[in-house]
Amino acid sequence: MNKVLEDLKAVPGVFGVLLLNKTEETTYQLLPATFSIETIKSTAIRLLQVSYYLKPEARFNFSFASGTVVLQNLEKAALLVFIKGTVDEAIFDLVLKNSVRSLERWLERYEIVRERMSGEALLSEEEALGLFLHAANLISAHFKQSLGAYQVTQNWRKARADLAGDFPFHHRLFVETGGNLAFKPAEEKISLPNLTEFFARLVHQFIKLSVVDGSQGLSIENLTSDLRPSLEKTSFYRSLALLEKR
Repeated sequence: MNKVLEDLKAVPGVFGVLLLNKTEETTYQLLPATFSIETIKSTAIRLLQVSYYLKPEARFNFSFASGTVVLQNLEKAALLVFIKGTVDEAIFDLVLKNSVRSLERWLERYEIVRERMSGEALLSEEEALGLFLHAANLISAHFKQSLGAYQVTQNWRKARADLAGDFPFHHRLFVETGGNLAFKPAEEKISLPNLTEFFARLVHQFIKLSVVDGSQGLSIENLTSDLRPSLEKTSFYRSLALLEKR
């Protein structure tokens, strides 16, 4: 993220950059020493207030005697770019556009890590395993109606095999002949972030193998609605959404 701000500040004419994370109300900035802590705080507070009234991707230029301030709004953040004198607009627009994309990706990843860390304190490995297996078996039950137990079993096994290189513990996942999933006990401990990533990718692979005509609008959240509050604590749905964007 610092690299993104540095690239923006490196554009000739730009002398300062401030990024506000709206979710946590924290700032990241590359500003001259003339910006006091009090000035940064008051600017961030005002920016937070204003940005809530703006649409995502809204952009405004404010001209002053001392220069120009560009406000670029994002869904989860707001960006201020301070300009003195003139800039090459084509170069600036290109760098700003690329910076916004990079910041949005960084904020998505940051949100996932934050949710996983908060969820890890609430769920033990055993509880998380039970939760993910329950969710997977609900998904199995749905697809058995259209594909049958045999094909569902084969699709889960293929999805598991596809993850072998990234998750050494994949062999602990047992796919029963009837298409239900279980996890073999072992002394090996698995962190909640790793379990979340494993099951999100497992479900993603299974869906790719199992979707047939008319299932493109399938909602995993609807299939697992009874478990949704607990699954959201592990960022399972968000991880799935990011995989679908790739």
